[in-house]
Amino acid sequence: MARIIHEIVQFGIMFAYLWLMLALFAIYKAVVLIEYPINYPAQSLAFVNALVLAKVMLVAEDLGLGTRFKNRRLIYSIVHKSFALTMVLLGFYLIEHTVFAMWEGIPIPDAFPKFGGKGIEAIVAISLIMFVALVPFCAVKEIGRVIGNGSLRALLLGPGSRRYRLELEPTGPDPETR
Repeated sequence: MARIIHEIVQFGIMFAYLWLMLALFAIYKAVVLIEYPINYPAQSLAFVNALVLAKVMLVAEDLGLGTRFKNRRLIYSIVHKSFALTMVLLGFYLIEHTVFAMWEGIPIPDAFPKFGGKGIEAIVAISLIMFVALVPFCAVKEIGRVIGNGSLRALLLGPGSRRYRLELEPTGPDPETR
C-alpha cells in the first residue's frame, strides 16, 4: 500500500510539473501567434499530454532510465537523467504527431511544426526546451535521492528557518579524480 501511495504522489508531482510547463508553452505559442483569447483546445491537449508523459516518466524511472551516473558527481546524474527523459519525451512527441497525421489523413511531415519552412529546427528547439525544463525537475529529484526525500521535504517545506548542514560521508578516494 505504501508503494502505491508513493507512486501516486510521484505521478502527481510529475503530472503537475509537466502540465505547468506544457500549459505555459501553449500560452506562449498563443501570444507569439497572437491567438486571443487563449486557445482552450491547446490547453486541453497540454493537460492530456502531461497525464501521458508523467506516466511515461514514472515507468522510465521504474525501469532505471537515467541512473547510469547516480554514483558520480550529482551534476552528471542530473544532466544525464534530464537528457534521457528528454529523449523519451521526444520519442513520444514524434509518435503523437505521427498518429495525429495518420488520423487526420495528412502527410506525416506536415504534422510537425515548422520554423522558416523547415521541420527539424522545430524538433530540435522543442527538445532543447524540454531538456532545459527538465533540469530543475531532475535536480530536485536527484538531490532528494542523495539527501533523502524526507530531508528535502523538510528543507523546502518545513516550518521556521531551520538550518541544515550537509556532511559528506568518507567513501574512499574520489573515483572521478583518477
